[in-house]
Amino acid sequence: WSNMLTKQDNKTFPNGVVEVNKQFYSRLVYCNPVCLLTTQHADESNVMTISWLTPINNKGDLICSMNKRRHTALLLQKQEEPRFVLNIPVKGMESQVTSIGSCHGSKTNKFQELGIQTCAAGWGVSERDE
Repeated sequence: WSNMLTKQDNKTFPNGVVEVNKQFYSRLVYCNPVCLLTTQHADESNVMTISWLTPINNKGDLICSMNKRRHTALLLQKQEEPRFVLNIPVKGMESQVTSIGSCHGSKTNKFQELGIQTCAAGWGVSERDE
């Protein structure tokens, strides 16, 4: 959060009010959790960090936003029926989440490089892990 504060951090505001840089206003309004989005096309898979998620109903439907040039977006675009898995990290995964968001899936197999375990839909063992 410290990078969100303005350069005028020495200013005294009443009741603990903090001035925030304009470029970070949306983070205050859209404080979605950081999630992990995983997808696969053919033999290639990737996981990315994502936080631009908006539920559109109470049935679990949501909209997510990512740059169309991201490796994960390109994998989704190659699929006839785009599918992905959305995971919500828990306390203790901060380092892994940071590592996932700090490298590019087009250059790195994040699953191998970061030792990320996978499972098939329904919690079965994926073919890759057998």
